[in-house]
Amino acid sequence: ENRFRGAIIYPPNCETKLYVWRKEWQAYLINRPTFDKIIYQNIADEVNIRFKESVIEIFREKGLWKIKTNRDIYYSKILVDDEGARYNIVRKLGLKPPGYRNILPAIQFEMSNVRDIDEDFVEIFFGEKWAPGFFGWIAPKDENKARVGLAVYRNFSPRKFLEKMVKHHPIASKKLSHAKIDKILGGIVVVNGPLKKTYGNHFLLIGDAGGFTKPTTGGGVVIGGKISEIAGEVVLKGVKENDFSEKMFREFEYRWRKRYGKNFIMMKLLRKIIYRLSDKSIDKLFLKLKESEGEELITKYGDIDEQKKLIYRSILYPKISIYALYLEMKSIFERPSKMF
Repeated sequence: ENRFRGAIIYPPNCETKLYVWRKEWQAYLINRPTFDKIIYQNIADEVNIRFKESVIEIFREKGLWKIKTNRDIYYSKILVDDEGARYNIVRKLGLKPPGYRNILPAIQFEMSNVRDIDEDFVEIFFGEKWAPGFFGWIAPKDENKARVGLAVYRNFSPRKFLEKMVKHHPIASKKLSHAKIDKILGGIVVVNGPLKKTYGNHFLLIGDAGGFTKPTTGGGVVIGGKISEIAGEVVLKGVKENDFSEKMFREFEYRWRKRYGKNFIMMKLLRKIIYRLSDKSIDKLFLKLKESEGEELITKYGDIDEQKKLIYRSILYPKISIYALYLEMKSIFERPSKMF
């Protein structure tokens, strides 16, 4: 529906902003139903897809998976769990799902008659008072339509916080004062990172079920898709060798950790640092980034899907890293309840 060159990022007090961009397109705004339909059309001749069918029960029986749904019973040698953020099957497999604070309820308004937006840029709004545990966004669809949303910790109401952002945020409210809500969508944002174990005897986890979403943004279409390709290659190898053992499927975890493991570790670390900071500390950090060529650093090394390089470079940049450490320690002593 649209594509973006960069982002405009605001701290809680909105007294400054970070403007990061490149000439090349950096991200795409997709229509998810259309995206899923295109994928279906590409594989429909090779895969038997069942619609409006949900799994009720799953267990091992005579060396096979017995999968009971609301319509039928199926048997399979292999189980690839892509259930999303429900984690019902994950629990039945004996694995531990993400913790309470890493599964965030989200809401999004599709709005028209939005003012003063640049189609080439997503706008991001930080602040515990606006979106505790995450951030708010305005993602333009065209010059006067946009997706406006946020996610919050589960003990808060995302609807109330989004209505507050639309009406009272110093920047967003001016852009949305005459806007009309055309559609309301709800969902879940998983910011845990990968589960400790994503494979087992005759099974693999992919997508949200395996925690393959970015801890910083909750996005997972690209990185999750690439990890799913690895899963497909390992499953195909298992079929050819008629080996679906835990030892065989261990290759899946080895390969994705080797390719993406450090990215997930660094993104998870960055999330923990940012969301332990108070709003005042985030305001100060934005000012320091602005003064210390932070925009140039982000523009040069930033990658929306693989953020490891940017985080490494920020750590090696003393003007930013030492100041961030100071703010982190200050927040820990002032607000010990934020440690999680």
